[in-house]
Amino acid sequence: MVHYCSRHLQTKGLSMKKLALLLTLAMSLSAQAQRMGGAKDKLVLHIDEHMRGLNTIKLKQKLKQQYPGIVPQRLKLAGVKVVAKSKKGHGQVSLIVGQDISYAETIDGNPYDFHDNSAYTYDRIKIMNPSYDSMGKWQLELQGNIKVKKVVLLLKKRQRNNTVKINLYDQHLRGFNVLKIKQLIKQQNTRLDLQQMELQKVTLVAKSKQGRGEASLVVGQDIGYPEVIGGSPRTFHSMNPRSF
Repeated sequence: MVHYCSRHLQTKGLSMKKLALLLTLAMSLSAQAQRMGGAKDKLVLHIDEHMRGLNTIKLKQKLKQQYPGIVPQRLKLAGVKVVAKSKKGHGQVSLIVGQDISYAETIDGNPYDFHDNSAYTYDRIKIMNPSYDSMGKWQLELQGNIKVKKVVLLLKKRQRNNTVKINLYDQHLRGFNVLKIKQLIKQQNTRLDLQQMELQKVTLVAKSKQGRGEASLVVGQDIGYPEVIGGSPRTFHSMNPRSF
């Protein structure tokens, strides 16, 4: 998490500049993950099934059945851990997420302890999410004579972005200036707990008189590359939103 010890926006230029309308902060609420025990968590799906041939386990369906209070669409799947065994050690399992499928992983095992339910007789196969996101179906595709004890879902809570708008009341600035973003947030949004938030981006709505103004974001000891603030003398005093 980025600490809010120092959060400034520096503006400078050779001519007059006008910062207008609002400042938009996109923040990610890390506290939203608290019900899941943090940003990452695990959920165990109890399967206890004996499968032969080609089979599919629909993970989202199992998740809804065993954890009715959890909405899969709010979660990100990092991967799975399959606790299973095959009778002759030649079983295979793949993870399907959306339209993407992982490489097939071998499920170990042997005929001597295939019917033994002891924990040590089961293989543990970890498969990472083959997709860039977690949209669509979550399924396991299995082939062989296999017993599946459980599937552990390795999850990340899907973060929700909040946009906080700060009104700068058409401030007209000249020369070098500093906007203290944290201070402005506290003044205009007194109920926000900044310790539970992480800064994602800042959008500045502004214009400069000659089109040569600059703005940089300062976070802690780091400063971003200066961004040019466009504008022209003809539209500098206009309040038309398109002029910013």
